Amino acid sequence: MALQDNLRKSGETYRAGYTCSQAVFCAFAKEMNREEVFEKVKKASEIFQKEYGGITCKEILRGECPKQFGCGMKVKDAILIISQILEERK
Repeated sequence: MALQDNLRKSGETYRAGYTCSQAVFCAFAKEMNREEVFEKVKKASEIFQKEYGGITCKEILRGECPKQFGCGMKVKDAILIISQILEERK
């Protein structure tokens, strides 16, 4: 799936009420097998941790309540990180 398709799919899924992480991984579900998902999640988590100081909502938002736009932008950033990781395997 192309990057724009993954961004669109994750946005739709997030707006439908899924959590941030569910929205991100729904976008990539057909592209990765279970083993790959674990490896890529670990690597993406490390990158996200460095970038945002955490991987949980509480850490990322520094105790503030989630806001749809801000959280949606983090979903977009996660899609970009995972897309970059997947490109490395090619």
